[in-house]
Amino acid sequence: MARRQIVWSSDAENQFKQILNYFISRNQSTRYSSRLLSIITDATHQISQTPEIGLHCENQRTRVLILKDYLIYYEFTDSHLFILNIRDARQNPNNAPFERI
Repeated sequence: MARRQIVWSSDAENQFKQILNYFISRNQSTRYSSRLLSIITDATHQISQTPEIGLHCENQRTRVLILKDYLIYYEFTDSHLFILNIRDARQNPNNAPFERI
């Protein structure tokens, strides 16, 4: 299957930047954030090729991939992968943007 074009929502971009900046500030180093960026980038490319790997969320169109301590929420079409949100699974679950079913 061909790779889909990956499109990040502004919410996903902002949330991911906050996560990266948090670890840069906490660790006083970019090492962990750089590694996390690489892991998430690789995962989004994998999702773009096989989007069915994620679990369905409440609305059935949205899926979530659980990747270590992170949740990647996304939707897809034949030509696009839409990254809707990325969150640290250690955050308060009541603030999750979608619910898994």
